[in-house]
Amino acid sequence: MAAKSVALGTLVRIDFDGGTTYATIGRIKGAQPPNQTGTEADGKELDDTLDVPIPGIESPSEFTFTQYWYPGETAGAKVDTAFNARRDDAGSGGGVLGVQLAYPHDGIASAATMPTETFDVRILAISKASFDDPNSVFTRDVNCRRITAITAGTYTVP
Repeated sequence: MAAKSVALGTLVRIDFDGGTTYATIGRIKGAQPPNQTGTEADGKELDDTLDVPIPGIESPSEFTFTQYWYPGETAGAKVDTAFNARRDDAGSGGGVLGVQLAYPHDGIASAATMPTETFDVRILAISKASFDDPNSVFTRDVNCRRITAITAGTYTVP
């Protein structure tokens, strides 16, 4: 029987400074990792001798996470700053965030090492949830556009 994979314990790690220093973002309610979908080019348009589609570039995709948040909170302020700087050049920090998703429970030998997917994003939208119930908590959805390829790696839990 194959090992079961579950999402419990998945870490969303973000590098706010455009480098490779990722910090685990706490209080994440959920996340939707980016999809990977390729496009096709028409072979006839590219002067191919056969009428077959040719693999094209990868389509854009989005990464969304839901964050427990309250006004003035430090991690939330960093997300706000990144949104406001979203027009900055890639690699300059500011509007470009590095994202690393660390997945536990895949049957690997060491519980202290987690496989990861790493990619860069720009924040497209920050959508705050309504708080019409007096007992509700502040949450917001942060919707990002992936701007680099997804690379695999590992994260060693300190």
